[in-house]
Amino acid sequence: MEQPKPMERTRERWLRQATWASLGTAIGLLVVKAAAYFATNSVAVLASLADSLLDAMASAANFWAVRVSFRPADDIHSFGHGKVEALAGLGQSLLVAGSGLWLLYESSARFILPKPMAQLGWGMLVMGIAVVATLVLLVFLDKAIAATGSAAIKADALHYRTDILSNFAAFVALALGYWGVLWADGLLGLAIAVFVLKSALAIARESIGLLMDAQLSSELQAKIFQVVREVPGVLGAHDLRTRRSGATVFVQLHVEAPDELSLLEAHALADKAEEAIVHILPEAEVLIHVDPSSVVLHELKHVPNFAQGSRGPGAS
Repeated sequence: MEQPKPMERTRERWLRQATWASLGTAIGLLVVKAAAYFATNSVAVLASLADSLLDAMASAANFWAVRVSFRPADDIHSFGHGKVEALAGLGQSLLVAGSGLWLLYESSARFILPKPMAQLGWGMLVMGIAVVATLVLLVFLDKAIAATGSAAIKADALHYRTDILSNFAAFVALALGYWGVLWADGLLGLAIAVFVLKSALAIARESIGLLMDAQLSSELQAKIFQVVREVPGVLGAHDLRTRRSGATVFVQLHVEAPDELSLLEAHALADKAEEAIVHILPEAEVLIHVDPSSVVLHELKHVPNFAQGSRGPGAS
């Protein structure tokens, strides 16, 4: 069996640590927030508790999905199992959206008919601890995202960012409740619900983009064209197709070469173009097709505008 590359091992280590950290933090916050809700009877604390319950469920799903994504390609999944991270992100978005809708209902009722709260000092302490713990976790998750680019960890980090708002809003609601402003509890619960629904939409968009094989950014595509055109002997490039699956970026590209090249020379040119792409995208799997320059104009008639590429020699 092929041994994992050093970059793959590093990514796997980051992902394992990130999922453990997320799951542990979610469970810890779930326990203390449950205690705070039963002590205070605050709907804002209930909103934050519901958020943490979904965090725990989503982090558990990520814990499973990330480990499935480590599996190598097999007879059924010849491109590997990286898309499971995007599936986990989409599942998270549905959970978060369900939470947001439920919070809209509960907070609306509490805003219309405010209820007294108790043990406000205890509740404020718990919410303060939750804010600090979530900030520490987000610092670590941001480092993991920078190291891995994982869609699942990005989704995790995004809904933990909603936690910052929900925890702080619950803290403010309890503080205002101390001064007798009971309606603020329901109002801040509504604000949390709207923010949660917005986060769910953002998670869903990114996950669906990955599942639908969205192209890499236009900046990265332009960079790929640039480095390929700078390879000596390459006359141009077109029909660029890219997509991401877990840790791997798949790149397909047609490279234009002089008609007189032998098959062996064309193969060597394709290898050089592949090396240029891997140099800027070490996680890429590259497929290069070499076209004789005399057939390129005919080929371009069948290439979509977005994949036309660039003509002429490399940049000087």
